Amino acid sequence: MYSQIGNLTVILGLLAFVSANSFANTKPVEAPYFYFLCNATSWQLNEDSRLVCDDPLCISYVLDFSVDESWMVEQGDHCKLLRTDTSDTWDETSEVVGAYVERPNERPQINHLQVPAVARFFGTGSILTQYPELGCYRIWVSRARSAFSIRPIDSEFCAR
Repeated sequence: MYSQIGNLTVILGLLAFVSANSFANTKPVEAPYFYFLCNATSWQLNEDSRLVCDDPLCISYVLDFSVDESWMVEQGDHCKLLRTDTSDTWDETSEVVGAYVERPNERPQINHLQVPAVARFFGTGSILTQYPELGCYRIWVSRARSAFSIRPIDSEFCAR
């Protein structure tokens, strides 16, 4: 009797381990896709512009990218943050998300980011993104906070 219970415990433990590890890197079906479309990433919906899940439930997403053109620093890069329910294609649920940025002692900015920046989702539209210098950056999106941020990162983490 005890050996049967012991065997059952081992089998259930193995099934739980296999099940947890089989789905560790999959995206939940109901989670949307996010794309950061601009000259620094890509204007196409593909792996160059697609943010990847940063947690098992896809509450947050990240994308590392490189800013390697001086005009992106001097004039800024017009970008779009796209939310869609299908991978690598526009659909009827696709939505371009705008940005609302608050900085201490300054007027709020709509659809204008001076990196590093944190912004809340706000309306729709192209986002003028101004980088402080050439280099590597990370965009982080939080569905739970309806917000995103862009900040510089070390070049060793840069995807491009």
